[in-house]
Amino acid sequence: MTEGSAARLAGAVLARFIAGLIVVALLLFVPAGSIRYWEGWIYMGVLFIPIAFVALYLLKHDPELLERRMKTREQESEQRTIIALSTFIIIVGLVVPGLDYRFGWSDLPVAVVLAADGVVLLGISYSP
Repeated sequence: MTEGSAARLAGAVLARFIAGLIVVALLLFVPAGSIRYWEGWIYMGVLFIPIAFVALYLLKHDPELLERRMKTREQESEQRTIIALSTFIIIVGLVVPGLDYRFGWSDLPVAVVLAADGVVLLGISYSP
């Protein structure tokens, strides 16, 4: 990979990372009605810190793989349908907790919130 193409890939990765951060922040904090929603900040860290490490690792050690993964688009309509449904579920899974924070629907102990975030982090990190 040439230096110019590596720089373009790094820029594309950074742009997609920032766009993802912004979208997830909007989906969490707009429904919450506040940026003081600490559970949302922790969850964003659980999601985006591992993504940042993986992206940096791949930029350094396997930029070709990262470039291929950034260009992948599903060709089969069944796969596109699954991705659309998954996207809907993910959006609902980000919006509902924000609404829960705003309207006080539940009151979980801090330990439960942190344990759940730990499980998410383990799920993201686990690779058989």
